[in-house]
Amino acid sequence: MNGCYTIGMILGLLLVAGSVVAGVEDVIEIDAPGILDVPGATYVLTKDVTTERTAFMIKGDGNRFTLRNGRLIQGRQPLADKLSMRAGRVVQAAGPVPGRSCFVVYVRGCRGLEISDLITEVNSRDTDNLYIRECADVHIHDNHCISSVREITDRHWPGTGVITVAGVRGPMDIHRNVIDGGGQWGIRVSGGEGLTGHLVQVHHNFCRVVAEEGSGDADPLDFDCPAYSCNRVYKNTIEAIRRSDNYWAASINVIRAKPSNLAAVHDNVFRTNHWHLRTTT
Repeated sequence: MNGCYTIGMILGLLLVAGSVVAGVEDVIEIDAPGILDVPGATYVLTKDVTTERTAFMIKGDGNRFTLRNGRLIQGRQPLADKLSMRAGRVVQAAGPVPGRSCFVVYVRGCRGLEISDLITEVNSRDTDNLYIRECADVHIHDNHCISSVREITDRHWPGTGVITVAGVRGPMDIHRNVIDGGGQWGIRVSGGEGLTGHLVQVHHNFCRVVAEEGSGDADPLDFDCPAYSCNRVYKNTIEAIRRSDNYWAASINVIRAKPSNLAAVHDNVFRTNHWHLRTTT
């Protein structure tokens, strides 16, 4: 839950944890940021929330979680009024003051997770709309993720993503999401080393990322391909736009692909003025 950002205008948040029987589940009203981790509970947000850190962390213990029907908008950020020194060089901090790994929604350690029908909007570097870590059986669908981020502190860490799924522990289904504007990464799926079998489906999404001065390379879809992972990427519309010769843009960036990954990328629409496919390592 690191970061130094303000998140406001959170409306209609509902989370269901564990096996819920209609009419007997616990309803917990919340009006402040925090950790949501009570099995069998329905959380109802009763008012807008403003916080300088991640608004909600969903912490799992093997139960099912559903997060839906919310609007989360990052508030205005303070502007830096002077130059700063980083890694031996002067950096012009003309934009919002950077944090380190701030997430609108942060989920860790859940098995059986659904995130749907959310509107999230961010505007400051080092901020992800959705950050999912060490989870399995995840469905992320029908969300509208808006990012107007135009700066990054460092490309490799923390970077700026929109939907980040890290340390994959099992099947993922990411579909029918709209990623508008994009940060450095659009949809990023990483980790999962040592796992075999079917891990990731990414389909029927629209994702657009622009490479321009200050924002880094454009990477709308970035994913690992461990051995026998059988990742499938299909029927997406992906736009990678390059507006600066200092950065690259690629519709899909595949990293750490094992020869036996068995990945399938088919029936997508790629719109780019640079690369359709980029592979690393």
